Amino acid sequence: MSRPRKVAVLMSGGVDSSATARLLLNRGWDAFGVTMRIPQSCGNTRPCCGFEAAAVCRDLSIAHYFLDTAEAFTRRIIEPFRAAYAHGRTPNPCVACNSALKFDMVMDAALEAFGVDTVASSVFVDHD
Repeated sequence: MSRPRKVAVLMSGGVDSSATARLLLNRGWDAFGVTMRIPQSCGNTRPCCGFEAAAVCRDLSIAHYFLDTAEAFTRRIIEPFRAAYAHGRTPNPCVACNSALKFDMVMDAALEAFGVDTVASSVFVDHD
């Protein structure tokens, strides 16, 4: 029997990433969660910034890690958002965050730091 393949699941704690982690475990992957630690200026009243993801990982009996992206988030997402908004534009910070942080910096850090075979987000298709 071959060893399970390692996968870092980029987790927010929402339904999509949580279901992805569960599906990967069911398919025999050695999964663990990775969440971006961003500045806690979320502006909502529910816990944010990875607390839900950590709870889901605990419930799935898998490891959970935070990657500190606070400085990069401020520099690459918040500051450009503020500048654009001040000039009358309505930027979408989620699109910028996905391309500049989640699918760039965080994926690279997860691949390097954890020696995983792959990284999964809310959509994962296993063709094996």
